[in-house]
Amino acid sequence: MNEVFTKHNVGWRLNSKSQLESALPKDLADRMDGVEAELDKFDAAREHFGKAKRYALGTHRDCENSIKESVCAFESVGKVLHDRTATLGDVLARMKKDGSVPQCW
Repeated sequence: MNEVFTKHNVGWRLNSKSQLESALPKDLADRMDGVEAELDKFDAAREHFGKAKRYALGTHRDCENSIKESVCAFESVGKVLHDRTATLGDVLARMKKDGSVPQCW
């Protein structure tokens, strides 16, 4: 079906769950697929990322919730990688301390 959509310049595609999504440029779609593959190790983050994609690319777009779910996915991974962190702020503080994130000032 996606080949038919592409052939007729339809701006949608079917994802792996047969749900309609906005078509993305190939390089961006490849990056998002790469992120999803990496999230196989992080169940909660994968769930948040999936929601973010559905909010951003689905037929009923919701930018605010897409951003919220993206941030939740990042926080979830950070909390796994940096034990004894409870919030995104804790994760970022730990990342700054260990040099994972460059200091801005």
